[in-house]
Amino acid sequence: MSYVQYSEPYPSSRGDRYGATKGRSGPHRGQDTAPGGLPALAVARGRIVRKIWSAALGNIVVLQHADGKYSGYCHLATPSTYAIGVYVNRGESVGAAIGATGTAQTGRHLHYTIGDDITGVLSGHVQDPLVWINAHTSAAPTGVSATSGAATTPIPNQPLGEFEMIRIQSPGRGIALIGAGYYRHLTSNEEVEQSHPLVTKHLNGNDRQFDLWKTMAVDGLK
Repeated sequence: MSYVQYSEPYPSSRGDRYGATKGRSGPHRGQDTAPGGLPALAVARGRIVRKIWSAALGNIVVLQHADGKYSGYCHLATPSTYAIGVYVNRGESVGAAIGATGTAQTGRHLHYTIGDDITGVLSGHVQDPLVWINAHTSAAPTGVSATSGAATTPIPNQPLGEFEMIRIQSPGRGIALIGAGYYRHLTSNEEVEQSHPLVTKHLNGNDRQFDLWKTMAVDGLK
């Protein structure tokens, strides 16, 4: 499996730690951070694999990472605007703001988990998120396959599905939506925000990659 680089969301706003028991019926299964209303940030690059509701944890998003780990994000103000299958970069929003849904007794905060299976956020095996993150904050050791914060996976060299939409981005080209035979440059923050429900993934690359992705999409129906 690949080495994945992690980072802590909002380290200056830590709340209850993993394992805390005060005021709880059992040990705390995740880490809390409390900048209510701000975007819930991904601890590492990953793919959205679950969007669910829990009476206790409210709106939840689960990301799957290339190292086999799963991270869960709970008490979100709304369901994520991203579709299942969308990739989210390390330090980017999972598609929702930090809220107080479920039984968030301490007000608006993000409760996040890291575990070995997709059910960890609710009942499966989890571990101390800060211990794991702190052990994986640096780039991969020499000779180890790595997944960084950048989503550089190229679009397969085949026509896009008729209804598949992908958002692409590069430093010199900006942000655009592509589909089979379709290209639209996004010119405002509002357009970018409103495109969230439309896309199946978001790709960051260099300008050369951007141009290739655009060409493959536009030529997809020829």
